[in-house]
Amino acid sequence: MLRMIVIATSITATFQAVAQEDVPQNFCVWPGFEVFMPFREDSRWGLFAEGYVKRVNFLKDPQSLFLRLGGTYYLKNGNRITGGVAWQYNYPYDAVALPYSWPDSRIWQQYMIRRASLKNKEHLWVHRFRLEERWLARKNDPAEDGYDSYKFETTFRYMLRSQWYIRPRVGLAVYEEVHLRVYSEERDEKIFDQNRIYAGLIYALDKDRLWRIETGYMFLSCGMRPRTSPAGNASITRGALR
Repeated sequence: MLRMIVIATSITATFQAVAQEDVPQNFCVWPGFEVFMPFREDSRWGLFAEGYVKRVNFLKDPQSLFLRLGGTYYLKNGNRITGGVAWQYNYPYDAVALPYSWPDSRIWQQYMIRRASLKNKEHLWVHRFRLEERWLARKNDPAEDGYDSYKFETTFRYMLRSQWYIRPRVGLAVYEEVHLRVYSEERDEKIFDQNRIYAGLIYALDKDRLWRIETGYMFLSCGMRPRTSPAGNASITRGALR
């Protein structure tokens, strides 16, 4: 099975919980893709790839680049085990971002449960459990080249997604995903990382629904790291058209 999400657009509003100052607001465009591809039609092994190019101020300024690669094992019951590596390069794009560009390198593992509704086979429920080990580059002087250290943390992500087709090629999707920081080298960081709530429209490009375009609205709330925000502890909420 191959799945592709070809474009995502977001409108981002950022709120600082401590500082009483102008709130930065961003209009973002997030084109991206997601692919599940077995090596052959009856193979239990396959490749997984996901990528995004995120821009702020419409297309004017970079926000981040993201790429995730891995291998998938398809179980007989329809569930999937996947693992691999991921990389994100972040840019300083507003007042709550770090004042320099920095990479985020990851190793990740996930287990995906897929179940069709008993009353409607077109209605699919997906539970995704993902664990990410992350190395976040840090520097003491933003003007210096290179990085002074790599901060390690582990993030657990759980997503519950529901999708169903209302026409042969048109469907709806909703999901909620929570990110929890289960380990961090900095003890004062919050366990809560972020929460995403999404509702969208699916359009299948072929009758087998192997190629799909998906677009929708996502509300995202974040608990910021102390060193990420000049104001100290901060929170972010985002409304996103994806």
